[in-house]
Amino acid sequence: MSFTETLEDREFPADAARPAAQRRGPVAIVNASRSTIGSSSGVVPVLLCLVLVFGCAEGSATSQGVEVDRLEVMTAPSSRIDRMFAHFPASARGLSRRDTTGAAKWVEETLSSMTLRRKIGQLIVARLALDRTDAQPRSSDTRAVTEHGVGGFLISRILPPERVAEEAARLQSLSDVPLFIAADYERGVGRFANNFTELPSAMAIGASRDTVAAEAAGRLTAVECRAIGVNLIFAPVVDVNNNPDNPIINIRSYGSDPELVASNANAFVRGAASAGVMTTLKHFPGHGNSEIDTHTSIATIDGSIESITATELRPYELAVETQDVPAVMVAHLRVPALDSAPVPASMSPKVMRFLRAMVGDRTVLFTDDVRMGALQNDFPLARRAVGPLLAGADVILTPEQIAPAIDAIERAVRDGRVSVDRIDQSVRRVLAAKAALGMHRGAGPDFELMNDLAVLPYGQAIADSIALESLTWYRGSNQRADRGGRQLLIQLSNFAESESIDEAMRVLANELAIPGSDELRVVGAPSPGDLSWPGRQQDYAGVTVALHLRLRSGRGSAGIVDGQQELLDRVFALGVPTTVLVFGNPYVADDLPAAERVLIGYDQTVATVTGAARVLAGEADATGVLPVALRSDGGIGR
Repeated sequence: MSFTETLEDREFPADAARPAAQRRGPVAIVNASRSTIGSSSGVVPVLLCLVLVFGCAEGSATSQGVEVDRLEVMTAPSSRIDRMFAHFPASARGLSRRDTTGAAKWVEETLSSMTLRRKIGQLIVARLALDRTDAQPRSSDTRAVTEHGVGGFLISRILPPERVAEEAARLQSLSDVPLFIAADYERGVGRFANNFTELPSAMAIGASRDTVAAEAAGRLTAVECRAIGVNLIFAPVVDVNNNPDNPIINIRSYGSDPELVASNANAFVRGAASAGVMTTLKHFPGHGNSEIDTHTSIATIDGSIESITATELRPYELAVETQDVPAVMVAHLRVPALDSAPVPASMSPKVMRFLRAMVGDRTVLFTDDVRMGALQNDFPLARRAVGPLLAGADVILTPEQIAPAIDAIERAVRDGRVSVDRIDQSVRRVLAAKAALGMHRGAGPDFELMNDLAVLPYGQAIADSIALESLTWYRGSNQRADRGGRQLLIQLSNFAESESIDEAMRVLANELAIPGSDELRVVGAPSPGDLSWPGRQQDYAGVTVALHLRLRSGRGSAGIVDGQQELLDRVFALGVPTTVLVFGNPYVADDLPAAERVLIGYDQTVATVTGAARVLAGEADATGVLPVALRSDGGIGR
């Protein structure tokens, strides 16, 4: 089965109102016609001096379930996408771009009414201090609006959607100027514990070779964002992950082919725009060819201007050629091909001028988080606040202290280092972006839509279908493995205290459960008892090993941890049929030469582990294609 097949007539079971992770059963396959990424169309080198100009079927929703009509293959991509959302509530199907009547007038009137300090506040997006353990709103968030007039907030991905909606509504009601409510929803709004949708990773979408999946992911994310009041998504990631040792981009990238990345990112932006939510291409000029996590220290992207243009800049070039680019996030990276000075791109006038020439005057340029080690190790807060504005950025992202950051920028204006005109340019872009979302005519969550979406996991069929289409055989085939006799399931994780991995392990164990078989779970380094487990029990008919390999900011590695390779070697030495499931970092497949069968899933979502279990059971085929070049593979694709 694949994402391109017809959605079968299906009625969600009565327990569908429970979180998707607690349900079992066949995956619903969403219809869409495959859009295959072909070979590169060629790259035109871009020099520094070059200025680049770059009706739905009705479904019924009740507390008992959802009736999903049979979907036919459509010819127009937009119609196919509409059909995929046909079973959603009417409040979700009717979403479109916002009403922008009177936008230009509102921008100029608002700008002219603001004091200098309020203008500066618009150029800061604060980190929302509220977390999921707080019973009441944080006073610091209130002061950020009422005293400092910030331009918006970045929320935590793990904050429950209902809490996001409540806080978004509260903060919008306090603000004289509508707020950006932003989130790093690279993989959707939901998590395993609620009925909003947790999508497979960008690399999973790249493995599917289906840009319709990318567009559906963008639209689904935007629909759920609209419900809870999020109007700005810091996604898609358009980094080309051409370095296998990259510890922080990895599965967040669509792959190592610039054309694959560009096509999928473009489709995601198109899907999100169709539901009226702003997206952000990140991390300019490109974070894929790095072995350093900029959360900890500065990284350098080497290469000539020709190679940088052909790889890192290609997704941006294609994006601005085909549609508006609402926003770009600039990374704290050194890129000598663009600026030989030892400064990060986020503080480089040369890089910012180059980017502005590429994307045009309306695009809002955000910095990455200025608290990251790549900046904080070398620059005080005042420099991290003023430096990017001097270089040409529009918005400073999440300084650790709001008032001192505003003070520093205000001093720079008073001292003549930053002109009022320069501040006005950025404020005008910010206000115009907000008006383009119709925020001047009303901002905040759509509680009717939120309540409709919270009833059932409407987006799970899309997530399941993307996950199933992404699963990739690195070694082995879709031939069903013999699961007779006593089996051993070993689940290893490189990430401690992860609720999502715990849930993925639970679901996989349930899906693969065979009476009389054993399971060993190891988080982090194995104990001596863990290492001796395979040696004590050698009468297994087969072994399945699941590697749950999650990225973590600041850790510096995305692979297995010390001691786990020794445990794997002992498993392989048993001499019994062994299948390894890689959930996450696909480059680890290079380190498994003794494994007879290796199936790659590109994240630890419930959709992915459930799809992998179906493949092992012979209920579905894995049809994904490697979107990255592994060392032992020598190229993309299997």
